[in-house]
Amino acid sequence: NLMQNSQQAKIETLPKTGVPLNWEQLLSSIFIISPEYGTRTTNIITQDNEGNISIFDRSYDERGECIEKQYFSITPKK
Repeated sequence: NLMQNSQQAKIETLPKTGVPLNWEQLLSSIFIISPEYGTRTTNIITQDNEGNISIFDRSYDERGECIEKQYFSITPKK
């Protein structure tokens, strides 16, 4: 859920970087939804105490809708 947080910062809290204000606000969220520019993939990689690695990958379209999910795992040789 954290990786899909599209809440944008309030205008008065945005930095003045030279980017137009509407773009600055768009870019302030973790998950960016826009036809021109936005989050297209998210990846989470975890490793447990035994060294097992899990990789969760999601792909999104320009509307922010998930269009593909992938899962990979790596188990260390013992």
